[in-house]
Amino acid sequence: MSRPRKPFSTTAGDAIQQSYADALREEETVPASVVPPDDAPSIPPTAEEEAAPPTGSSTDWLQPYREADWSRARTLAEAVLAIVAAEGPVHLRVVTRRLYGRYSEKRAATLLAQILGTYPLALDVRRHGPDWFLYRREDPIEARELGDRRLDEVAPEELALVLAHILHNAYSLTLDDLVRSAAAMYGIRKAGANVATVLSAAIAWGVKTGLFDTHDGRVALRRSDATAAD
Repeated sequence: MSRPRKPFSTTAGDAIQQSYADALREEETVPASVVPPDDAPSIPPTAEEEAAPPTGSSTDWLQPYREADWSRARTLAEAVLAIVAAEGPVHLRVVTRRLYGRYSEKRAATLLAQILGTYPLALDVRRHGPDWFLYRREDPIEARELGDRRLDEVAPEELALVLAHILHNAYSLTLDDLVRSAAAMYGIRKAGANVATVLSAAIAWGVKTGLFDTHDGRVALRRSDATAAD
């Protein structure tokens, strides 16, 4: 007999509700001419964000995350385009790590300025909250395993596909349960505050774009979308 699931504490549940409310107010696409400051703080991953490889039939539909091979690139432009072609939508932090072996805010800001100034038409660059993502133009977005990404390095559109898959099978869930289920889908052992903030923002993005509905503290797919998610 399986052990009963430990419920969220009142504090954790309140934090998720607050994160969701904040994300609804703040979620927006900022013009891509804004460059992040050199001294912006970098938040290291916490123990609760460490993920095990997804296992079990519930995650079999997730596509593998394939890291780009840009070894033949002759210029920075070719390298960036190769990374985005293979990994897009990809977080600016991930692109910086691929190119330089580690991440720094200063290098990321310089890289973003070069991307926007050199070939803005070749890439779709978007900002969600404090995070910058590079997208492949006109290519469909797939739900993928985390790979070597942190959860906050996954684009909200990609997170929304996972959330939609969960809601398609469950019909509707409380915000707490949806956050917990999505974290488990990625193999995350504990949906702590950082994880809850990222997923709450993705849920808020889905509400604002018309993918999800909320009622009486529960989240569900829009009725017109409920039969399409799989």
